[in-house]
Amino acid sequence: MLKKIIYLVGLLFVFSACNDFEDLNFKNFQGIQFDKFENNEVFFTANFEVENPNRFNLTLKPSDVDIFADGNYLGKAFLLKKVKLKKRSSGVYAAPLKLKLEGGQLLKLLTLVKKPSVELKISGKLKGAVGIFSKKFDIEKTKTISGADLKLDGLFGKGS
Repeated sequence: MLKKIIYLVGLLFVFSACNDFEDLNFKNFQGIQFDKFENNEVFFTANFEVENPNRFNLTLKPSDVDIFADGNYLGKAFLLKKVKLKKRSSGVYAAPLKLKLEGGQLLKLLTLVKKPSVELKISGKLKGAVGIFSKKFDIEKTKTISGADLKLDGLFGKGS
């Protein structure tokens, strides 16, 4: 009987913890590094400053968001790997992403490098999880960066 009570109390604790998820605070966009282009998909790493106010580590799971540049829809970006956010802390995290470009947007992407400034916008929902419990977090961030900060070095492979 005591085992059942302990088990029920444990379950109540676990289920109440998943109601205590606080929204993540996406503070800043720190930069982007393009890795490669393949089959109308761009692979890149974006660095974000994120505050996790929760009292537990949180894992961002593969999710997808919409990417815009200067108000034009470029395509849908997919988080390729889980990203673990430390509890009650703020840090810069690298997110490996794949951007599936809408038709004709590769040329738009290439012209952005020559612009003095580019307004990048990320919009959508990210899925966060603690163990088996998950929650979707809204992300709606806009950041103006220099076109020169878009590092296209590795976009078309070595030697490009």
